[in-house]
Amino acid sequence: MLSLFYSLDAMPPELMSGVLKLPPDQLLPLMLGWFTAPFVHAAHGEANRGLLLDHADLIANAIPTQGIVQAMTSAWMHCSYADHPHKHKLKTALNEVWKRLDKAGGLKSRSVPYKIVERPTILVAAERMSVGHAMYRSYAACIRQLKSRYRVVCMAVRGFISETAFDLFDDVVLLEPGINMKDIGAHIVKISPDIIYFPSLGMSEWTQMIANLRYAPIQVMTLGHPAPAMMDTMDYTLVQAGHGEASWEFGTKVLERRAWGSFAPYSDDIDFNIPKVPFDDGAIHIAVNSSLMKLSPRFLALCERLEKETTRPVHFHFFASAAGVMYDRIRQVFERRFRRFTLEPSRQYAAFLQQLKRCDLALAAFPFGNTNSTVDTCLLGVPTVAYYANEVLSIGDRDVMRMVGLPSWLVSDNDEDYFQTAMKLIHDDAARQAIVDQLQGTDVKAKLFQPPRPEDETEFVEAFDWMYHNHEALQASSQHLLKVGEPIPA
Repeated sequence: MLSLFYSLDAMPPELMSGVLKLPPDQLLPLMLGWFTAPFVHAAHGEANRGLLLDHADLIANAIPTQGIVQAMTSAWMHCSYADHPHKHKLKTALNEVWKRLDKAGGLKSRSVPYKIVERPTILVAAERMSVGHAMYRSYAACIRQLKSRYRVVCMAVRGFISETAFDLFDDVVLLEPGINMKDIGAHIVKISPDIIYFPSLGMSEWTQMIANLRYAPIQVMTLGHPAPAMMDTMDYTLVQAGHGEASWEFGTKVLERRAWGSFAPYSDDIDFNIPKVPFDDGAIHIAVNSSLMKLSPRFLALCERLEKETTRPVHFHFFASAAGVMYDRIRQVFERRFRRFTLEPSRQYAAFLQQLKRCDLALAAFPFGNTNSTVDTCLLGVPTVAYYANEVLSIGDRDVMRMVGLPSWLVSDNDEDYFQTAMKLIHDDAARQAIVDQLQGTDVKAKLFQPPRPEDETEFVEAFDWMYHNHEALQASSQHLLKVGEPIPA
């Protein structure tokens, strides 16, 4: 297969032109292979990825086989990391392929009619809900509110949810790994949900398969994977306050909540008051606390420029969550690009925090930014430079830094300002120390892990109530973006 021999970074233009002339059934596995690859590091590779996105509609009519299900899942998610204005176009095409897979597997839409009942049933289709995982850290506090007014049933694959998380729900349906998709559909029909809620979409094949069908009169998602799903079966995307500004990229109706939300700690037992053990080599040590998919060619080029133009030596620490062959490949790439760097190995969370704390500052990758990684740097008192763009995957860092009260100049909306902000923190010890002092003088845990206002303790469940009771009016409205609790225009 061509995608096994040529990465996007190495693919010659003449071969790419020929690939795009292939029939859909042959082009599909090639596209999946390239989008499943988690690391594109060269500008040429990003251009190739953009070319595939521009021609994503060529695979919409492809006939899939069961053997490509896992690759479908990875490609569907990984396209979000592309540095391209129409990166989600691939999902629109893949959703059509998912529907053919559903049909081939005997799955079909089966939904109860919409009606108002006293205690509706919400089915939470949880791709991940393990304590410590980003999904639990971002959504446990919100999901906990739902039990006060709804019967809340969680469906998750065994091994991807912690028993500690069971108390978020009235009932938990554990799916065995490798379960037949038709059996999952039967489980959902038996539950007969009034609402299906997807905290995230993109990490599991079973959620993508059922989300492309209708099993409830109301189907809603939040942004555990911060990107649109491009599905005509998804009624709403529920976003936190301030994220409605990115509603343009969603095909479905966007409901903007009244609060930013809050986070859950990785573990209540973790002590963030870690004494700093600084490096003693005279360099400024810079953490890049972003997974390898987020290390875009544009961001890596900026890091190279920093190393070249700083008057002080810098040493990058990439916390990329890479292992095995991928770890070796990334290290080889970085050896060609950086003079001083450490590709940090994966560690247990406490050991990871100790190493992160040693760094003088952190850079959040872009355009796909962080959320929980910036929570970590704020808790540790590590100054962070972040990027903001008008799409949901570029907003999380800004939100976290606003919540803890950091100055707005740390967040940039263009590459040059980001570069200059990083240069300032590298060269200006007083400015960097002022950020450290501010974080150390702030109760960051209270800012992030407790609702900021008393009314926010019920804000999430009230958003669901508003959506549930106004579903018909919301669907009839001509407005694309609607704000929870406000009058619904016709």
